Amino acid sequence: MDAAGGTVRVVYDGRMDAGNRTMTIDASSLPAGNYFIRIETGDGIVAKTLVVAH
Repeated sequence: MDAAGGTVRVVYDGRMDAGNRTMTIDASSLPAGNYFIRIETGDGIVAKTLVVAH
């Protein structure tokens, strides 16, 4: 998500089995700036900041 709350890119949309996961995000095509990663689980929603600097 960008600072205005708009969706910039969907990295994954679906269900996963329980457990730890690692994903790689290719941000090379994104303009420099701050973005938010939104993760929804059965326990709630978590938002993390992603800083892109070229």
